[in-house]
Amino acid sequence: MNYMKIYEDIVRFSLCKEKLALLFQNKFILIDGDKEDTIQIQNKFCNIYFGCNGEKIYFLDEIDKPIIFDVKSMSLEYFPYKNISISAISGQYLIFYDMDKNSNGVFDLIKNEILFENINKEDIGYDIICERVYSTLFRTLKSYNLFDGQLLWTTDLTLYTSFIDHYGKNLKGNINKIIGICNDIIWVSTTNNMLIGTDILTGKVCYEIKGLSKADRLIEFDNSIIDYEIKKIFTLYLDCLCEIECDTGEARFIDLTEEFKRHNTYPGASKQAYDGENIYFLDSLNQQGARVATFNIPSKTIIWKHLFENNPRLRLLEIQYSDDKLYVRDNYKTLHVFQKE
Repeated sequence: MNYMKIYEDIVRFSLCKEKLALLFQNKFILIDGDKEDTIQIQNKFCNIYFGCNGEKIYFLDEIDKPIIFDVKSMSLEYFPYKNISISAISGQYLIFYDMDKNSNGVFDLIKNEILFENINKEDIGYDIICERVYSTLFRTLKSYNLFDGQLLWTTDLTLYTSFIDHYGKNLKGNINKIIGICNDIIWVSTTNNMLIGTDILTGKVCYEIKGLSKADRLIEFDNSIIDYEIKKIFTLYLDCLCEIECDTGEARFIDLTEEFKRHNTYPGASKQAYDGENIYFLDSLNQQGARVATFNIPSKTIIWKHLFENNPRLRLLEIQYSDDKLYVRDNYKTLHVFQKE
């Protein structure tokens, strides 16, 4: 990787294939190949997302109220409902909450209509995957039909999330996040270092994997990556790589203590990036300075790393990979861009 350029005073950024959207305080820049457009905006926004396969850009303010930018017409479109906040975005679909009605539901941006709306009911969740909405409230996993909001199944994962703490007390852990779906199995990570695989048709638990490395260190699965082509899940954390076969649920833990020690670089629980054979990770709390590195899965080695200035206050917040470029955002509102050789 070669250091390519930096963008300063960045609030957030978003990627979609070859498109890059950069959000600043009073403008955003849309870069599409060699074309670059600057659009002035009056509102103060805190986040930016691509949707509809790169045809729409969503801006969310401090309370998640949206404004939509149409890439084709290069124009801003105000959301057709007032007092609406957005809790999740997936392609053309938005999960919304209506503060006036105390309701939630799903809005279709292509049809420009609400698909369904639940009034005075529990939260339907924050994840849209394969035309279903999933809720992960505490220890319960629920699946809803995307188009009418019908509850399809409910699975209580208390049995799998419970653990005994250092004082011998039995505690009930929670679901942390949804990792993704592969082979009709939805994978979720838990607070007690488990990875649970559940059938998306029935809600039946099929696989349970305990995050315990060969060195008896607990592994967090929150940053796990699914490779849908080879049907594997990769988790790179601290001193270990965990490889899971989606077909069988078989897990293999590979000790990488010596490799990471040699480079003095360690992957933590922050989100990582993946390009099909390499995992890109942040090491933000290293005492010798924050760094970003590339771990090659076939060779099980670190093949590249970049050390940032030795500033104890510097934190690396976000990492994304797209179109042979690696993007790293820090807490000084700087976006660092690296080009793959």
